[in-house]
Amino acid sequence: QLLETCLRNEMYHEALLLHDHVKLLAEANMHIPLVVMITEEVEATMKQLLTQILNKLSSDLSLAVCMKVVAFLSRLKIMTEKELRVVFLQKRYQYLQSILADAAPHTGNPSSYMSKVTSVIKIH
Repeated sequence: QLLETCLRNEMYHEALLLHDHVKLLAEANMHIPLVVMITEEVEATMKQLLTQILNKLSSDLSLAVCMKVVAFLSRLKIMTEKELRVVFLQKRYQYLQSILADAAPHTGNPSSYMSKVTSVIKIH
C-alpha cells in the first residue's frame, strides 16, 4: 500500500527506495512465504509504475518533469540508454502528433496553421 501511495502522489524516488529495500530483504529471505508474496506485489506495482511513467511522457510536461521522468526510468535500469532515448522520443512524438492534429487547418488559412505549428514546436 505504501508503494501504491507513492505512485499516486508521484513520489517516484521514494517508490524506488522502497523497491530497492524489498529487493534486499528478498535476497536474504526468499525462503519465507510472506517475503515472497510481498516481493511479488512490489514487482507488480513497479510494472504499474512503469506504465504510468511511460504514459506520462505522452502528455503535456514541462522540461523539469521530463528530466525527472527520464532520470527515474534510468534508475530503474530496465532499459539501456539507447532504448530509453528511443522510448522518450517515441512518446514525445506521440504527444506532438496529437497537438498538431488539433492545430490542423480548419479555416484553410495556411499562414494561421503555420503559426500554430511553429508555436507548438517552440513550446514543446
